[in-house]
Amino acid sequence: MDNYRGIAVTPVISKLFECTILPRLTLNFDQSSLQFGFTKGLSMLMASLIITEARAEGVRQGGILSPFLYKVYVNNLLEDLKSHSLGLKIGTNYVGCPTCADDIAFLSNNHQELQCMLSVATHHARQSRVTINPTKTKAVILNKPKKISKSDLNWTLGNTLVYPSEDTTHLGLIRAELKENNLNIDARISIARRTLYSLMNTGLHGTNGLNPQTSYKIYQSYVIPRLLYGMEILPLNQCQLDIMARFHTKTLRNIQSLPTRTATGSVFMLLGALTIEAEIHKRQLSFLYSVLSCNNSTIQGLVDRQVIMNIDNHLSFFCKVTGVLTLYDLPSISTLSQNLPSKLKWKATVKLAIQDYWTKTLIKEIETKSSLTYLDKTLLRIGHTHPVWTSLSSTVSDVKKGAIKVQLLTGTYELESHRSKFSGGRESALCKCCGTSDEDIIHFQLLCPALHKQRKETFSKLKSYVISVIGTKYWSKQFKGHLDLIKLIVDSSFYYHHGHCLEIGLNWTKF
Repeated sequence: MDNYRGIAVTPVISKLFECTILPRLTLNFDQSSLQFGFTKGLSMLMASLIITEARAEGVRQGGILSPFLYKVYVNNLLEDLKSHSLGLKIGTNYVGCPTCADDIAFLSNNHQELQCMLSVATHHARQSRVTINPTKTKAVILNKPKKISKSDLNWTLGNTLVYPSEDTTHLGLIRAELKENNLNIDARISIARRTLYSLMNTGLHGTNGLNPQTSYKIYQSYVIPRLLYGMEILPLNQCQLDIMARFHTKTLRNIQSLPTRTATGSVFMLLGALTIEAEIHKRQLSFLYSVLSCNNSTIQGLVDRQVIMNIDNHLSFFCKVTGVLTLYDLPSISTLSQNLPSKLKWKATVKLAIQDYWTKTLIKEIETKSSLTYLDKTLLRIGHTHPVWTSLSSTVSDVKKGAIKVQLLTGTYELESHRSKFSGGRESALCKCCGTSDEDIIHFQLLCPALHKQRKETFSKLKSYVISVIGTKYWSKQFKGHLDLIKLIVDSSFYYHHGHCLEIGLNWTKF
């Protein structure tokens, strides 16, 4: 219950009064450059960025996190600390107390200096008749030298002693002495998983649920933002990215009712979905634009200093984002600073660059997979869903048909030949329906005598429909063998580019 706060229900007339006097109150208000809350063009992640960059410098910091007051009340405190240079500096840039509304982080590389900052905060709180909640005030030692013992450290906040903690949460991110990135990843995945479970009643699950195209949109809107919050400013390594990628890929497989052995590239390309790495890159580039376009002197000074002095530090956001800009062949930070495009133009440029890069990368991977022989690569593109899903209605029966179709597309529909292969020959590959031949996809779709009656009825309709579109002559020319017919049945988009057969495949469940 300690985490819940009361909400004031203000009458409409009071809201109108507040809207009237607000412009007058803010007219002569000189806000501190260390305040990032409730300010246009700034975000709480900019305050978190300062802490990340401070840690990347390789010095020891103690962080005192106290949610108290609002930015008007804390403004004098922030300016007082800055004017006396109490707190950490990155180069010559003062970053000792990044703040978002009433959440303040005190950063220092000296525990006596940190005590002075706490004393100043206590003095200002008493002047403003505000009480600081000591139970929500924590100290975390980052990059601690071996010669420093935590047991020897403590600070005084008013009449309360504050001792070092293993970790704490600041602005939604866990700040910890050890394994900070892993703790944040575990927390984010846990939150995303709970969000997924809460959405299951909407139909966000496999064959008994919504069309996967719709399910992915729900996942993209509600789950991914919670999964990736704050990840753009953390220096994640490849192993940590892989942990998040496994959760992301597994979720997309489940949405499409695909087995674990499905080739990863097809999992993304059938939905037109980005990989988790690309999703993080997109957020990093968006955040970079916010950083470069803001008029905050602290952030601008930090950018200038880090780009010149710390661009090779792999723990720095600016080093990470420089690599991302290079990966997508985008302008450097310095070039962007000098000639910053409009926000809409930047978003469009980033979107196109990311989609092009990952489309090429994933198609290149798909082309190496023998299981994806019957999947046409020409229509696959990030941002565009494959017709196997777009052609479905929202009925459960259609979704089930689509799940079978997509397993045939990806070579994961389990046939007797697969079982024999996976068992090392211990199980027979013989078709259990007819018992005359091994059951592979050609036998299953075109040759099995036990399924002749069903095939004749359905295939006759399909053939008549195709001939009505392209004519008998083109049918005889194009569909000469079993492979051509399998491609038509499983993925008729193979024939889109011929121009004669544009309508084939628009209704995948019609036949």
